Amino acid sequence: ISTDPLSEDASDTTHAITVSMGVSAYPDCARTPKSLINTADIALYKAKRDGRNTVRQYELTLLEMKENELKIIQQA
Repeated sequence: ISTDPLSEDASDTTHAITVSMGVSAYPDCARTPKSLINTADIALYKAKRDGRNTVRQYELTLLEMKENELKIIQQA
């Protein structure tokens, strides 16, 4: 992601615009629309903490992976 100058109407003033993004995936990281938004939001704030102007993907923690495995076992 790059920083590009943005001009205001013919004046010499420019502004830099940067983008930080958080990405999550269905069904790997979230199984409902609400949890998909929440995990993408967590990834977004990680991108901002890591210096902004970045993209971060949500990654499951070991605890979350174990909880998901347990849910699958319980549903079988």
